[in-house]
Amino acid sequence: MTHNKSIRQEVIELETYKSNYIQKNYVEGKVIIITGASSGFGKLTAKRAAEMGGKIVLAARSEEKLKETVAEIKAAGGEASYIVTDVAKKDDVFAMAKFAVDTYGRIDVLVNNAGTMPLAFFSEHEQALDKWEQCIDISIKGTIFGISAVYDQMIKQEKGHIINISSIYSNHPVIGGCVYQASKVAVKYISDTLRQEAYGKIKVTCVKPTGVPTTPLFDCIINQ
Repeated sequence: MTHNKSIRQEVIELETYKSNYIQKNYVEGKVIIITGASSGFGKLTAKRAAEMGGKIVLAARSEEKLKETVAEIKAAGGEASYIVTDVAKKDDVFAMAKFAVDTYGRIDVLVNNAGTMPLAFFSEHEQALDKWEQCIDISIKGTIFGISAVYDQMIKQEKGHIINISSIYSNHPVIGGCVYQASKVAVKYISDTLRQEAYGKIKVTCVKPTGVPTTPLFDCIINQ
């Protein structure tokens, strides 16, 4: 009887903990930079985080789409601003981080979301090479630039969270996906290494979404 009562009490305590954890809003008031924020996962994340009270800095290459998304967020009562950013360009990414600090005073979260998915076979290299190179520049170099741009600020704050978007394509080789998969494997390893180097001050999360055909990522496929 005593043992059963102990288990029951443990279950009650666990459910209470889970309830309190889920109810707490960890987004409210946080300054969140999201790359690739003009469409797809980035746009949806920006809008949802703004709904939860985050202060969102949207970064992408399309100023027109950024303006539209910021307007949608503000119309819904959220707080957001944008800066045109090509994550493959180091200066753009550092300017993005500076903009966030100048605007909101800190950087709490960086979501390295920008990416392309140029699926193609090696036999199609003539059509694919430029897009493969762009994929590497955005997914690998862009992730490295993003981390580097916010790292000092987060260490100074002694708090921060970097969320890197990988893919389930990084789990197992699939024909036609080599370069894209390699870029996402790199994102995973970059995340794992950063987690060990960040002195416990920066939380690091690597997310591996499945494919969602309705996102613009599918428009990047070379061989449909």
